[in-house]
Amino acid sequence: ANNATQGTTTAQPKIVSAGALVVGGLDFDGVDDTLFTGAFSLAQAFTSFSVSRTSQAATSQGIWSIADTSTSTFKAVDFYRSDNGFAINSGATLTSAPTSYPINTENLKTSVFDTASSEIFADGASVKSGNAGVLNPDGILIVGQFNSVTTAFPLMGKMEELIIYNSDQSANRVGIETNINAHYSIF
Repeated sequence: ANNATQGTTTAQPKIVSAGALVVGGLDFDGVDDTLFTGAFSLAQAFTSFSVSRTSQAATSQGIWSIADTSTSTFKAVDFYRSDNGFAINSGATLTSAPTSYPINTENLKTSVFDTASSEIFADGASVKSGNAGVLNPDGILIVGQFNSVTTAFPLMGKMEELIIYNSDQSANRVGIETNINAHYSIF
C-alpha cells in the first residue's frame, strides 16, 4: 500500500536511459514525471528524509507532497524553493531561504513537521526552525511534484531516497542521517 507507481509510461521518471541504468536515482524530467501512492495520511508530528538533487536553479520544485488528487493543491509539501532555499508546508511555509543549494549536487534533507516546532535540516545541519502549520494531511502521496492553486511544480533532477515516518524522528535523526550518509557520502 505504500508503493508509489505511475501508470502513464511517458510520465514515469527514468530508471534506464539508452539501455543503461540511470546513475544517481530516479531521473525526473521537470515536466510531468511523478509517482503516486494510494490513500496516504499523516498526523503531526511527522518526519521525512530525502536524498535528491535539482538540475535547475531558481525554480520551485516538489520533492514530495500530499493532496486529494494528482492535480489538487497540496495539503503538505517538501520542496526546493525558487529563491534557492528549502521549504516545507503543512498549513504555513517554513523556508531556509536562501540556502544556495548547488545544482546537480545531492542533498540529504530532513524535515520535521511539528506545528510551531518544525525544523529543516540540510546535509546534517539545522537550517531553519519554526512554524510549518498544523494540518494533518491526507489524500495521496505525490513524489516529484507539488501543485499550487494554479501551477504544478515538478522536480527536474534525481531522487535516490525518500523515507517518511508518521512520527517525530528527532531523537533518531542523527542515526538515520548517519546511515544514509554512509551509503551516499553526501557530507
